[in-house]
Amino acid sequence: MQRLTIAWQEDWPRFQLWQAGKTGFPLVDANMRELAATGFMSNRGRQNVASFLTKNLGINWQMGAEWFESQLIDCDACSNWGNWNYAAGVGNDARGFRYFNILKQSSMYDPTGDYIRHWLPELMQIPEDKVHQPEKLTMEEQKRYQCQLGIDYPRPVVDFFKSIKSNERLYNSAFTR
Repeated sequence: MQRLTIAWQEDWPRFQLWQAGKTGFPLVDANMRELAATGFMSNRGRQNVASFLTKNLGINWQMGAEWFESQLIDCDACSNWGNWNYAAGVGNDARGFRYFNILKQSSMYDPTGDYIRHWLPELMQIPEDKVHQPEKLTMEEQKRYQCQLGIDYPRPVVDFFKSIKSNERLYNSAFTR
């Protein structure tokens, strides 16, 4: 492991939103709810939620690794901790501040939104062209699709791209010390 001093946060309220699948990012939330219900998550899902926790929320990757270890039915400690190291950009083979664009991943890997709707029934009525970013629904659409943001489904906990930039600065500052 690299000896980097990254200013990771231990933001428990946001961590709990991530754990519960209530971040306002449907792909992240669907994956986290699948994990809670089944003890399983696909490899791509694991990469996406790890990237989101570390690169968008700026939360200590070790908190995520510990959570996965407590939840995954197929957990292998070496793989789990190694993958979290890699996702956080602190492992032996780290590639710097690389992140998964959750919005793009959502459209690529769940183009119809069926996976999202399965795990997030509150988004069941939202059509596939809007299910990946429900925060863009107008008030009229929220009524039509029976999904009021902030009540039935959370608003995004962070601005995706602003949070990436902010956490990238923190990450890069570890290399200038």
